[in-house]
Amino acid sequence: MPHAGGRPTKLTPEMFEKADHYIEHYESEYGHATPSAVGMAVVLNVAKSTLYKWAEDENNGFSDTLAKCNDWQEFTLNDKGLKNEVNPTIAKLALANFGYSDSIDNKHSGLVGTYDLTGKTDEELNAIINGKT
Repeated sequence: MPHAGGRPTKLTPEMFEKADHYIEHYESEYGHATPSAVGMAVVLNVAKSTLYKWAEDENNGFSDTLAKCNDWQEFTLNDKGLKNEVNPTIAKLALANFGYSDSIDNKHSGLVGTYDLTGKTDEELNAIINGKT
């Protein structure tokens, strides 16, 4: 596939095949605990940044390949983490990249404070309850 304004891209049908093969056989043939973009880059003998540049081009379809790799990474980290097949600390750190967290978000978005409700009418109390004050 030619690249506009520069040297030809290394993204060939064979590279797609190698990338898909990597995702399917990351562990059995390459010894990786999970598939990853950096693992794919090593197998394809390109920089990881090259994978992301390829994925930016909506016309070549590589974004789906990279997304598939990331999905499999998330799945295997979660699955192997639950089965205690990977270091829990590493799994926790890696899954944070996918939005997982062990913290509780307890931000309060309502009014905080106390009200002196002494002498308030029912109408005033309903206004406070409904946030109209």
